Amino acid sequence: MTSFARRVWRSARWIAAAAKGPTILRPERISGLAGLGALHHSAHLSVWPESEDSTCRLSLGRKVYIGKDVEIAAIGPGSVHIGDFTTIQDRCQIYGDLYIGAHCIFARNALVISTEHVIREKPTWLISDQDVLYAELVRENARPRGQKIWIEEDCWLGWGCTIMPGVYIGRGAVIGSNSVVTRNVAPYEIHGGVPNRRISERFDFSPPAAIDALNDRHLPYFYRGFRLRQADLAESRSRGCIGAGFETALVLSGVENPVALITGRRLRDGGPLTLQFSINGADCGKHVIHDEEFKLNVSPHSPHLEKQTRLPPPLQSHTVIEITAENDAPQSELKFELASARLEPNQMTVAAATTKTAMPPFFE
Repeated sequence: MTSFARRVWRSARWIAAAAKGPTILRPERISGLAGLGALHHSAHLSVWPESEDSTCRLSLGRKVYIGKDVEIAAIGPGSVHIGDFTTIQDRCQIYGDLYIGAHCIFARNALVISTEHVIREKPTWLISDQDVLYAELVRENARPRGQKIWIEEDCWLGWGCTIMPGVYIGRGAVIGSNSVVTRNVAPYEIHGGVPNRRISERFDFSPPAAIDALNDRHLPYFYRGFRLRQADLAESRSRGCIGAGFETALVLSGVENPVALITGRRLRDGGPLTLQFSINGADCGKHVIHDEEFKLNVSPHSPHLEKQTRLPPPLQSHTVIEITAENDAPQSELKFELASARLEPNQMTVAAATTKTAMPPFFE
């Protein structure tokens, strides 16, 4: 075959594959396909198991880029979420139960998997047979299915890295090429090696007690769900705020039993906005907002709050304020804008501390 004939043959194969399009299994359980930035015709998207009562889903954010030969499989009972503007380069493989935040960059050949082959359920059996048995036990709720992986926004995963089950990677982190990540990564740290270790940092992540939308140094503490692209900031900061989506999180300094003072603006006409708050995983109730501008005092229902174990270890020394917006707008639309957040000690805790019986220094 001449070189010209080979080129024609390869072009014909490419055209045929492109005409066929990507492989999408269970599209009714995959959201966001219409809003993708790019989806290569060789990509493979799927949701397992296929049973009708499964709650497993694959959620794709706005302008997500999915490259050549990428495989993404949401494996129940968990789901996969990929945030807005995240880029997944060629031949990446993403399996299991995962949260991937917005604006992340996955270099080629990255592997992120929250499940593993089973080798100790019946050690004398073939590994493939143990996998089948374990899957049955998972369906019967007799065994857990893997450990969720959580990758926050603005992370860069280098070429050929592997992210193992149960790992938390904080906002702004960088993972070096060919690394195997078995340990949690704190926000804005740079890790590499097998297993991973801290090499350096992008930014000294030290949350203050108060943050302001107009201060660039405070942008990392608008931790999740905010519109932080420079083009978006130029527009929202003209009103003194930062745009917020359906689910957001702020990270501030560690304060015992804090009260949060939060200011912002309600967006969209057509009814009140309901915001559900939690601090360090503890419920703070709902606030219904009718006015365009709001100022809220938010505190946990219990005056004596213990840190909730569901917070990832790298954040447990800080105060994490999570906000969920409830209204009839699509989840991709902005719900509200935040101008500032400030922490103050809970006055009930302060009063209790001032009346505490004096103790010898040994007991303090």
